[in-house]
Amino acid sequence: MGMSPAQIIQAVARERGDAVVVCTMSAMNAYDALPAFPALTMSSVPLMGGAGPIGLGIALAKPGRKVIVDRKSTRLNS
Repeated sequence: MGMSPAQIIQAVARERGDAVVVCTMSAMNAYDALPAFPALTMSSVPLMGGAGPIGLGIALAKPGRKVIVDRKSTRLNS
C-alpha cells in the first residue's frame, strides 16, 4: 500500500529545506493540517491542473531555487 497524501506531505515538510512547494487538492488539505503552515508553500486551489504550470513559472523565474510540484495529490516530484 502506498503512502497517504498526509504522510507524503509530512515527509516533504521535514526534508524540503528552502524549496518552494506548489500543491493542490488533497495535498493542500494535508498542509493545512500541519502544526505550522510552512513558508514558501503555494496552493493552486481551485486551479485544477494549475500546479504544474505555476511550478514551472517559479522554476524559470528562480532557476537556483528547488521547486516541488504536487501531482494528483498523492505523488510529489521535483
